[in-house]
Amino acid sequence: LLTEADAGHSEFTDEVYQNESRYPGGEWKQSDETYTDVNGDKSRSPGEFECPYGWIWEDDAWSYDINRAVDEKGWEYGITIPPDSKPKSWVAAEKMYHTHRRRRLVRKRKKDPNVTAGRKATLSQEEQEGWEYAALIGWKFHLKQRSSDTFRRRRWRRKMAPSESLGASAIFKLEGALGADVSSEEEEKKEKESATAIFGANTPIVSCIFDRVFTYHLRCYLYQARSLTAMDKDSFSDPYAHVSFLHRSKTTEIMHSTLNPTWDQTLIFNEVEIYGDPQAVAHNPPNVVIEIFDNDQVGKDEFIGRSLCPPLVKLTPIDVTPKLLWYPVMKAGKHCGDILVAAELILKD
Repeated sequence: LLTEADAGHSEFTDEVYQNESRYPGGEWKQSDETYTDVNGDKSRSPGEFECPYGWIWEDDAWSYDINRAVDEKGWEYGITIPPDSKPKSWVAAEKMYHTHRRRRLVRKRKKDPNVTAGRKATLSQEEQEGWEYAALIGWKFHLKQRSSDTFRRRRWRRKMAPSESLGASAIFKLEGALGADVSSEEEEKKEKESATAIFGANTPIVSCIFDRVFTYHLRCYLYQARSLTAMDKDSFSDPYAHVSFLHRSKTTEIMHSTLNPTWDQTLIFNEVEIYGDPQAVAHNPPNVVIEIFDNDQVGKDEFIGRSLCPPLVKLTPIDVTPKLLWYPVMKAGKHCGDILVAAELILKD
């Protein structure tokens, strides 16, 4: 699974850290690895960052971030303690014994409204080759090559189609991909054999290919919830709702000390891409998943329950307003409250 950091965002901030080092009491000089990411791993310099297709720069140039615990020029300071090769903590005030400092350079970009979602970019030669990269074997892969990458891979695939009709179509036993049961039902001990042993080869990949992608606009209206399960010692909760639709998600505000929160919020998902026939989407739309959590200032937020809401699909402009309806909030098959919500999915092109 390739998950780029800006996936699903309409605005994004690129960042890179500028590093300098010195001997205690000496002058600051560029480090061996001048530019790194937040974890200290080698990264590209600001001049090597290119604005991806479909995005435009919102800032004219890179600037250092001072909205953090840093000094007036954006620097934060640290000291390296062997056997570590980089500081584990950073402070805003410079001391004589500090040997490392860094500052965060940022540049904002946003989606280009003039670029349609269905339009494809002109791929570079490297992108056409289909490589994906990783810093080390076993690490997560990404599409854009970085200077710290030492490993790359690409997938080869070949489509096959019959040259002419030669009778009935082939039927693949897809369950063989996980190992098929070839013994009789009467046998007490059933043996499993791999797909390769049964068919002489791995079960072929079945692909679903669509001609184009359609862009939708989702509006989710969350009004209130009632009778939620209390998660705090004072018999109340601090609930908020996390709304997911396909690969996109948004979160409501936090309501404090209540089991009947009233959010009265509209969450808007712009540029939602869905493959397939719009009529099929209208007949069986993806559900809007609403997960309610109890916010805790200390520790992990507690899960209260989950609810599913089918959106009203509009393929043509019609004057129909979705109605707010109560949907049950469930957790492990147990009823944990109700939520008043409505959603509409509008076809944009």
